Amino acid sequence: MRSSKDLAKRLRFDRFPRPDRFRRSYALLGIVAMLAGVGGWFLLNRTMHDRQYLPGPVSQAHATFGDRCDNCHDQFHSVRNEACLKCHEVRVHSEFEPRTPHCAECHVEHRGGQTLLALSNANCVDCHRQLVTKRSPAIIQAEIPTFAAHPTFAPLRAGQTDRAALRFNHRIHLTSDKIAKADTLTCASCHQPNRAGTLMLPIRFEPHCKRCHKQELQGPTGSIEALHKSPEVVRADLIAQLSVVGIRDADAIFAPAAPHLPGRRADVIDDSHSLREYQERWLTKFEDALYKPLQEAPPGVPRQGLLELNKYCYLCHFPGAATAADQRPSIEATHIPRKWLLHAEFSHRRHELIACKECHASAATGELTTDINLPNKERCARCHVDGVLQSAGTACVSCHLYHDTSRRAALRAGRRREQTTEVFTGKEPPGGVKP
Repeated sequence: MRSSKDLAKRLRFDRFPRPDRFRRSYALLGIVAMLAGVGGWFLLNRTMHDRQYLPGPVSQAHATFGDRCDNCHDQFHSVRNEACLKCHEVRVHSEFEPRTPHCAECHVEHRGGQTLLALSNANCVDCHRQLVTKRSPAIIQAEIPTFAAHPTFAPLRAGQTDRAALRFNHRIHLTSDKIAKADTLTCASCHQPNRAGTLMLPIRFEPHCKRCHKQELQGPTGSIEALHKSPEVVRADLIAQLSVVGIRDADAIFAPAAPHLPGRRADVIDDSHSLREYQERWLTKFEDALYKPLQEAPPGVPRQGLLELNKYCYLCHFPGAATAADQRPSIEATHIPRKWLLHAEFSHRRHELIACKECHASAATGELTTDINLPNKERCARCHVDGVLQSAGTACVSCHLYHDTSRRAALRAGRRREQTTEVFTGKEPPGGVKP
């Protein structure tokens, strides 16, 4: 058994640590590195000023004042909402959201040319994966973790129909033999995108319908065209046209014609005793024709015969509220929707290479105005697929805007933070100046 004395004999006490020049230079290297850092900071501060702290370039929207960090940043703090509200208005996502996130939680700067609206789905899914609202129960889908789990679009849900007060038949207009072959209608004949390329412009009578549905009435000496306006405007215009015709062709309308045989004289066109009586008589004839009740086609007669049975106002429109006998007729307002997806944005321009029938297949065979010819979610999911490289994308912000103020134009204009040009050129700080 070895004792401690035997173990101590193994130790060498005749060797001492040798000098190490690297260890002696540690302090010198630390001083040099510190001086280099301080010198580099002074150099960058003299040349780049505050831009030396930028983690990356700002977005294009903020590029004009991107080198003035103090416009947005406070020392030792991330960007506060107050800094954003110097230029931007207060916008609320929903009155039922339990918490409104800070601007910087979603809009991350210093990512180069990426727009501040290019948000990750994670920003939306954080709440909409398991939605909690102040309203209980929530009236919208509570769980939307992916686009595949997105609910059916609101206009296409069970029980929804087009409630426009109008009679329209897509199939007849696309297949009718009464339209010349050279004038065959297509979707683009009537549906034109607006300047932004998002929504379709409203259908109007003059450019789209008048060529085939001209409102001509047989007057005293020729045809008279009725305007496609409200009944009161139509009545005033017809009275004016009758006055012009009555004065211009007075001899032909009121004076007896020269007899061709002895003892006989031709009948006059109108035997009214005054201009007012003449106007009222012909106006009654015109309005009786224009607002004639719609006749249904008899059994066995194809729907194309509807035009011959009634070619005036009630071919397309519905009569309005009943009026007294001496009052003008009325027509019910059409209430045609200007926008179908009220809580979403859509761009026809981005989809212009896709044939109309690919998304609106039911329009070619639709015969009822109540039909809603919108594409369903499954049609969209053919191109917009979650987690697929070749997908057209399923970003929430492609269709939905958190700050949706499209239906509050007046409120948005009242809260607009208008700035002078000097704010963006750096000569003045932002502050909501009204020029």
